[in-house]
Amino acid sequence: MSVKCRWCEAEATRQRGRTPVCRIHFRFVTMRESCVRRGTEVPTMERLEAIAKKSGTTCPICKREMNWTRAEGADTVLTLQHDRDGEMTFLCMSCNSRHFAYSGDEFYVVGPDLKRCSVCKTVKTLDEFGNDKSGRWAGKTCRCKVCVGVLHKKWQEENRDKYNAYMREYKRRRRAEAR
Repeated sequence: MSVKCRWCEAEATRQRGRTPVCRIHFRFVTMRESCVRRGTEVPTMERLEAIAKKSGTTCPICKREMNWTRAEGADTVLTLQHDRDGEMTFLCMSCNSRHFAYSGDEFYVVGPDLKRCSVCKTVKTLDEFGNDKSGRWAGKTCRCKVCVGVLHKKWQEENRDKYNAYMREYKRRRRAEAR
C-alpha cells in the first residue's frame, strides 16, 4: 500500500518531518519555510496551489519548463517570487536571481533579450555584453563592454608600472614565439 501525500491524493515521495508529502507539496513547504526565514509574507498552501494552477510550470520570462526539485535541474527549479507590488508568482531560479538586480518590478518590462549592466545600471541588448561561460545568465558578463573598457583603462592608469612590466613581458614572449 502506497503512502498518500498529506495535502493531495498523490503518492508521497518524501517525508517532511513525520508528514508524507509529494514532490509538489514538498516544494511548497520549503517555499513557506524560506518565507519565514526571510521575514516575507508566508502564503498558505491553498494560495500556492492557486498560483501553480494559474501560472503552470512554464517560466513566464524565459519560457523554459520549470521543475519541482533541484535534482531535476537547479537553474530551472520553481521558485516563489514576491513582487514589490505584493503579488506572488513562480519563476525559474535563473530568472528569480536576475529579478534581484532590477529596481521595482522593472524586471518584467525588460524581457529576456535585454540585460542590465551592474555598473552603469542601464538596460542594454545582450550584444553589448561580453561572453562568459561560467554559468552567468545568458552566458554574458554582468558588466557591459563599455564599462569594462572604462574600468580597465582606470586600472591601467592606477597601476601603470605593473601594466608596463606585463606588456614588456608579453611582447618579449610574442617575439620569441614568432622566431
